[in-house]
Amino acid sequence: MAVIEGGNIITGNQIEGTARRPYAITGVPGGTTLVGTVAVGDFVQNVATGHLYEYTEPADEPTFTRIDTV
Repeated sequence: MAVIEGGNIITGNQIEGTARRPYAITGVPGGTTLVGTVAVGDFVQNVATGHLYEYTEPADEPTFTRIDTV
């Protein structure tokens, strides 16, 4: 079974990769948030509220979708 330790994914005492951590920001992410840094599927967390967003649209209008609610 794989274990995540310190951001690394470890299976059988071998590091397989690095777990991705959300980018920390203050406020709600918008179209210019982290331009050139985030890629589709990256997570951004509003540290003021704890809300988690996923970068979901790389086209003309970058979109961050809140995923910590149903």
